[in-house]
Amino acid sequence: RWIALVQLCLLAFGNGLQWVVFGILVTQAKATFGISATQVNLLTTSYEIVFALFGPFILVIYRRLGVRAGLRYASLFNAAGCVLRIVAVLWAPDFWCLMVSQCCLGVTIIFTFPAPPMLSSRWFADTERTLATSLGSLANAVGIAFGQLLPPLIVTAEDYSRGRWLLFFAIPCAFSAVDAALVTFVIPDGPPSPPSASEAVKAEAKAPANDGTTVPDGS
Repeated sequence: RWIALVQLCLLAFGNGLQWVVFGILVTQAKATFGISATQVNLLTTSYEIVFALFGPFILVIYRRLGVRAGLRYASLFNAAGCVLRIVAVLWAPDFWCLMVSQCCLGVTIIFTFPAPPMLSSRWFADTERTLATSLGSLANAVGIAFGQLLPPLIVTAEDYSRGRWLLFFAIPCAFSAVDAALVTFVIPDGPPSPPSASEAVKAEAKAPANDGTTVPDGS
């Protein structure tokens, strides 16, 4: 369960790292990708647009498929957004490639917002839930803070070549690769044991009823 929390924190941090980059590097983005100031603003506000359109559907996915499935989808969209940014730098430096990338990352952040309390309530004991929820929620905010600090240090006003953009985009790509590997190959569908009595009762309620092939204890 702690590995699952680490995966969520890596996902949220890496996604937050990319959130505001174009709003900070307006001049550099215009020069490198050949876009206007209006298009830069659209890239920056795309997260809010995606949130309004897809927010309710994300909650349905969590309710029907569970936390791990939701985190898998989040990692998939996050990886797609990271890869498309690399593509935009190397081969397709235009507005639409960047916009699709931003939308993918926007879907990711919709998945990460409700994930901390869901993960903590279903995977952690009562005494651990506050810590788990706090860490999961803070990870994105810390990522956004670093996302405002790092871009001007890497993509500077003096050097905003494609190589500098590629260097910055490689950082969240590394986080994306690690969290995708964890959620795909390491994290199980649920915690190894029920974290609390209430979760144990829920697990028993979901278990198939006795079909007569087994004899209850004490009979």
